[in-house]
Amino acid sequence: MLYYASLTIYNLYFHPLSKYPGPKLASVSNLWYVKAWMSGRYPFTIQQAHHKYGDVIRISPNELSFVARKIVKSKFYDTGEKHLDLAQVQDPEEHQRQRKMLARAFSLNAIHNFTDKFLQQIGKMGCPKGPGIDVKQALNWLTQNRPDFMAFERERRPIDPLLIYAIPGDLAFGESFGAVESGKTHFWVSLIVESTYFYMFNDARKRFPLINLALLLLIPRDPGPKEGTISEQELKSQANTLIIAGSETTSMVLTGLVCFLLQNKPSLDKLIEEASLDEGLRLFPPIAFGPPRVSPGATVAGQYIPPGVIVSVDNWSVGRDPRNFRDPDSFLPERWLDRDSTDNKASFQPFSLGLHACIGMNLANLEMRIILAKMVWMYDWELISTDLDSFQEAKLYLLWKKPSVLVRFHLRGSME
Repeated sequence: MLYYASLTIYNLYFHPLSKYPGPKLASVSNLWYVKAWMSGRYPFTIQQAHHKYGDVIRISPNELSFVARKIVKSKFYDTGEKHLDLAQVQDPEEHQRQRKMLARAFSLNAIHNFTDKFLQQIGKMGCPKGPGIDVKQALNWLTQNRPDFMAFERERRPIDPLLIYAIPGDLAFGESFGAVESGKTHFWVSLIVESTYFYMFNDARKRFPLINLALLLLIPRDPGPKEGTISEQELKSQANTLIIAGSETTSMVLTGLVCFLLQNKPSLDKLIEEASLDEGLRLFPPIAFGPPRVSPGATVAGQYIPPGVIVSVDNWSVGRDPRNFRDPDSFLPERWLDRDSTDNKASFQPFSLGLHACIGMNLANLEMRIILAKMVWMYDWELISTDLDSFQEAKLYLLWKKPSVLVRFHLRGSME
């Protein structure tokens, strides 16, 4: 008890971050952060804290959240995972090796090769009459059906059966998951998507050393890889990340965009794809929190941050800061077309920048443009979920848990 009392006093009054404002509980314990992180309302909680305390706030004893236009570029916070995927790996040579291994799956040439499949799948979403389609699910089926993972094609090494189901795609195994054809999410894909809550718990438990100690005593040790399967864990790690990042994030943005457009019919009537996509990404960023980085000892937004402090820029708050965007909570695609706009468009970085920029950004942009353009070209849309508040009903568990968005799709001209 004396130790914890001393630690509390130190964190409150003598810690290098004691001068930064924030919730008192966050200053002395990880409990405030973990509660916000696991609640499903993390971006909203952080945004409210920034509104109350300012641009730089303390969200755990050794962590700061920023609403700033620029942030120090440094190494990512070490998650402690043994097998790091492309999004986590810090070593430049290892990152380059993994990126090169996966890059051909995400080239523009590869994307153009399966564009026709997108169009065929989109055609199956039409429903001129009936109760309506849950756009959230339909877009999940579509993005899970597509062939992301050419990088794993023709791998000649033994892998465990679970991994086979974790790598979707026509180009990987010569057949799709059949999600669009069957009208339901593939069982194995749904398991991976639902596992995001486990990843959140994994992050939370690392903040409490006593829990880690107990788990070490209770969980058997991994016997290690068998001969001939040296890279199995690496493949699993990449597959999980690519499924989650490659399907859920795209479908989430498109679901939000469909909802915004139907609630703002003038924007739908004069749809300009690129501007609408940018505005949809700003209002509903797929990753609504900032990836944590470790300060090397640098000045950020006029504040000197000591070495070893975890820092992040909150994506959700930056995109909704009135200093960056006028009417930040309004869906205004035209802001991206106005050359005289005072909006700080440089603060909008949904795919990140530099070494750790999203390897699938070309795929995501092309896919969203094609899906959106084809849906508008082929169908008139009718929103059934008219009382939907997408922000209040959405929950964030690493990825967004989207509310159902019921829409009727009428072939063009059939409603006249």
